[in-house]
Amino acid sequence: MRLIQGIFLIFLLISCSRTVVRSPAAEIGQTDINIVFDIDYTIVQPATDPLDPDVIKIDDELYKVNSWTRDIIESLSRHHNVRIYFFSGGKKERNEKLLKKIKTNSGRSLHEFTQDIFSYDDLHQVAEEGSFSQRLKKNLIPLGLNLDRTILIDDNANFAFKGQERNMLWLGKTYHHYEDFNKSFRDLGNTKVLQEYIPTSFQQWFVARNKLKFVYELLDDAIVNEQLGRVDFLDYISTNREDYIPYGEKFSDHYRKIYLEELPDKNMNCLRAIQSF
Repeated sequence: MRLIQGIFLIFLLISCSRTVVRSPAAEIGQTDINIVFDIDYTIVQPATDPLDPDVIKIDDELYKVNSWTRDIIESLSRHHNVRIYFFSGGKKERNEKLLKKIKTNSGRSLHEFTQDIFSYDDLHQVAEEGSFSQRLKKNLIPLGLNLDRTILIDDNANFAFKGQERNMLWLGKTYHHYEDFNKSFRDLGNTKVLQEYIPTSFQQWFVARNKLKFVYELLDDAIVNEQLGRVDFLDYISTNREDYIPYGEKFSDHYRKIYLEELPDKNMNCLRAIQSF
């Protein structure tokens, strides 16, 4: 009799242990953080030099992969509860081709890191007239993304759907990509280039080149602080975004030392400009 009771007790313990194991697994989805990246002018920009090794050709268009793009996608994906998405107003076929061609240092494409890719057909029309971003918005709710756990990284803050402004992380002012700051001056007066998108100071050029690095530092700190139980992910971003991202196009002390060490040699003659940040 005692033997039967013992066997029955063991069976109950095994059953209970299985129940305990299942419970946390079921809750993983509730703690997922969704990071949604825009594509154009956020992770890539239009390019003109087909010989540039960092330029990708899709059909008849050339795209320059922005600095830090590969690094931040790969680094963020290492967090067990982070899910990467992409949302561009471009056509789905173009978006998929482009993400498949951008390879990280590990050899994986950005397409392999994503949970889903949202495109033009996923935009939400809110008006009949106006600019593209005035007529069409990136509404996150129909995409099945929990607003309490989702942040959209975009160069154009106008794409935020009404009521979802807290979910938008604006990158700051957009500029054309220039590998060398001095090259931007050669474009001044070029009637084919919109002058407002040409950086006219070293500060503007430098901040624009490294904007995804600023974003990564903010996102990573928000993730870690939440994991430590200190603050909610989105609350951390809302409270600290202006401390991390130099919207005023000035370089804060928070990153001065880091970036002085990473400046390319050809721009070392511009170091003095940093002292005015």
